[in-house]
Amino acid sequence: MRCENPVMNQILDAYKPMWSLNHAISLMGWDFETYMPRKGMEERGVADSQLRMLHKDLLLNKDFVGLVESAKKLGNLSDLEKGIIRVLNREITKQIKIPKDLTEAESLERIRGNMVWREAREKSDFMMYAPHLKKMIEIKKQIVEKIGYERHPYDALLDQFEEELTVDDLDKVFSVLTSRTQKILKKLVDSGSPFCKENKLEKSKYDIQKVDELNHDILTLLQYDMERFRMDVSTHPFTEAMDLNDVRITTRYEGADFKKSISSTIHEAGHALYNLQCDQSLSVTPLEGGSSLALHESQSRFWENIVAEACLLFN
Repeated sequence: MRCENPVMNQILDAYKPMWSLNHAISLMGWDFETYMPRKGMEERGVADSQLRMLHKDLLLNKDFVGLVESAKKLGNLSDLEKGIIRVLNREITKQIKIPKDLTEAESLERIRGNMVWREAREKSDFMMYAPHLKKMIEIKKQIVEKIGYERHPYDALLDQFEEELTVDDLDKVFSVLTSRTQKILKKLVDSGSPFCKENKLEKSKYDIQKVDELNHDILTLLQYDMERFRMDVSTHPFTEAMDLNDVRITTRYEGADFKKSISSTIHEAGHALYNLQCDQSLSVTPLEGGSSLALHESQSRFWENIVAEACLLFN
């Protein structure tokens, strides 16, 4: 992307190294969840944390911050340019409050804790993970205090996923949804709905290779471009967008209840589709990718809960 305003072009040029670091961090994160040998954990944690701190240094560099501040004063910016400045200013304002030692600690604990969680899941012994969860909560509490908040500590963390969302906002939503959802559930249970009964298929063993083939057939049916997209396997399904032309998802195979694997595949494919349909002109800019987690989940849930469930019900 090139802009008419020279200051904006300077900003975009200076942003490229930051984007590149994010690209590398995303690729390393995908590798960590899929193919990395377990004993590579400590070194990966160091590499991940160091790259994140390098990104922080570039973002908070006084020359870059000065460019963003200069652009904020310009009166002839397009909506797209205003969006770039808003996103960058928001990130600078937040990151400048978080010390580098907390950035490093959060990254290291994320890697260490995730590896222990996988082992705990395999053994059904989640007390193994408890110390790591406790440590991460403490780190997050420190980050929250550095960022600051008006009413509820969790507001500072919610804002990272959905801009300006607060606990008060969620309470208003769930206070309405919870009671209505409970009424629907009671109605289903009282009516003896098959949705509330155990299905033999849930315990039936399946051939992992055949379900993997089925998942790929589903992706073909959904017309995914395999030159811009791929699927692998991880402990917990996720989507990672390296950029707008390299989006990767994972699914999982537990050996029983094949619907879980299919649902996970379609859910993550919904996330991927959102990224793959983003405007290519936004590539290598702060506006690349999805607008928010809520929009992302709306797309993935639509494909999983509306499209996929309808197909299973009526076919």
